[in-house]
Amino acid sequence: MLGIDPGLAATGYGVIGPGSRGAVVIDTGVLETAADLPLDARIERIYDGVHRVLDKHAPELLVLEDLYSEYTFPRAALLVAHVRGVVCLAARQHGVTVLADSALRPAAPRPAGPAATVPRGGRGRACGHRVLARGRPSFMIATLTGRLRRKLEDRVIVETAGVGYEVFLPPIAMRQLEGASTDGTDGAGAQLSLVIYYHATRDQPRPVLIGFTSDLDKEFFEKLITVKDIGPMIAARSLAAPVAELAAAIARQDEKYLRALPGIGAQKAKNIVAQLQNKVAK
Repeated sequence: MLGIDPGLAATGYGVIGPGSRGAVVIDTGVLETAADLPLDARIERIYDGVHRVLDKHAPELLVLEDLYSEYTFPRAALLVAHVRGVVCLAARQHGVTVLADSALRPAAPRPAGPAATVPRGGRGRACGHRVLARGRPSFMIATLTGRLRRKLEDRVIVETAGVGYEVFLPPIAMRQLEGASTDGTDGAGAQLSLVIYYHATRDQPRPVLIGFTSDLDKEFFEKLITVKDIGPMIAARSLAAPVAELAAAIARQDEKYLRALPGIGAQKAKNIVAQLQNKVAK
């Protein structure tokens, strides 16, 4: 499979294939063009470069990075559209199926951070995950199962199918993983299964994966982010106690308890009680 991140100044590409332990990187590179060249010459160089990559690797599928910057940077979006056009033309001439990355389903998710197999191309912000006008991502990652590669202060790296995903975890989830081993030289990292909340908006196009160890924790989190002035990261960081305890505190209108949670001050505590008191038991 060939992945392409189109850009007029630099178009990044990466080729992956099956390996004994999952996907492996076969080739990566960047097709660069000089800014002092005419537009048609720059487009031709990218077209020729994509042709060479297709000739060399003969992939069955080309995954093409979608646009998300059309709202804020219309000129950059138009320039990248030229590049996308010649990439699609080259693929068509080689009989290669083209799939926009926004069409990927959870069974074939894209990494949470910059793709390990595709060097970043694009121009400014004219590259990345596509989001819809209302700020909803056009595809989602719902669950993630793999080996625990690394534990950081507030997040973990989970490897699945040869790709490492950075997942932010609430404090309660991090404590549940205190005894879990990470992937050492023997590759014996603990097996981990997480329920995922996929967060990406037009203002924050780089996706953030927030992980939970149970569906119940995620359901409570999703109620919490409906409260005024509480976004996904604030809500996730506030989950420092079991959901049952948090729900009980809301039900009894215990604002003092809620104020002690990370990131929850007096006003947010009032908002949580006012908006969720009748919902947490449902």
